[in-house]
Amino acid sequence: MKLEENIPFANVHRIGSKNDSVRRGKPRGIIAKFLHNKDIMKVKKAARNLKGKNFYVNEQHPTEIEDRRKKLYPLMKEARKNRANKVIMVRDKLYVNDVQVIPEESEFVFSSDTPHRPPRPRHNKRQRVGSSTGSAPDQNDDR
Repeated sequence: MKLEENIPFANVHRIGSKNDSVRRGKPRGIIAKFLHNKDIMKVKKAARNLKGKNFYVNEQHPTEIEDRRKKLYPLMKEARKNRANKVIMVRDKLYVNDVQVIPEESEFVFSSDTPHRPPRPRHNKRQRVGSSTGSAPDQNDDR
């Protein structure tokens, strides 16, 4: 993947049995849990160096989200055919030109009541927390 620095992992393990992978003729998958979100982003960016090889990198989502994403993949592929479209999938939501696309049974409909921009990445920053010592209204105020 052409990554120069060492990346610390919280946990790494292989899935499936060794006998099953030998029978199928495919290598066993690896699941890695990263310590830092910035390392996930580095690996995802470096994954394009694997193009044309027998390896790939993807995120693992819960089954419910994967089912919703499967419905959106054909629409995403169709939207990407027109290179003028900006197509982003965030977890189980598809945005085409900053408008969320909602699949219906017969056709795809653009939603107008959803936010028009996907959430921005956090870049390893913690959210600010307001102080609990805010100024309370004066109880002796005779307004």
